Order: sequence, then structure tokens, then C-alpha cells
Amino acid sequence: MMMMMMMMMMMMIQASDGDSGVNAHLQYSLSSLQSQLVHSQQFSVDRFTGEVCLLAPLDREQAPVIELTVRSNHNLWNIS
Repeated sequence: MMMMMMMMMMMMIQASDGDSGVNAHLQYSLSSLQSQLVHSQQFSVDRFTGEVCLLAPLDREQAPVIELTVRSNHNLWNIS
């Protein structure tokens, strides 16, 4: 039996940088704080676009509030 992966775009994060050219490229990621490791299986962030997606159903009774932190960092060496 093949399992279907649910993926729903929730929001788009956008950051800006005062630099220009290749120095202005940013990459996005979920914060690796210990409290957020539980949610790393439920959410993903596209490192280039900042698109935040839901990967698994949420259970309001199990976690009535979910707080995510998305980081943006310079992409100085791995520009593709």
C-alpha cells in the first residue's frame, strides 16, 4: 500500500538584506531550538523561497498552540 504524503502551503516568509548582488541571497530554515524539534516532522521550509508547508495533520487537543521560528541566513558560499 502506497502512503500519500500531505503537503499544504501555509505561508511565505520573506526577509530582506541591505546588501546587493550575491551578498543579498538569503536561505531560510526552521530554528533548531529543542522545543521545536517536535514540529520538524510537521512543517518544512523551502530554503530558497521561504515557503512554509504543513507535512502532517495537526491535533489541536495535543498542541493547542504551535510556535515556529524561521531563520534567514546569508548564502555566501552555496549559491545555486
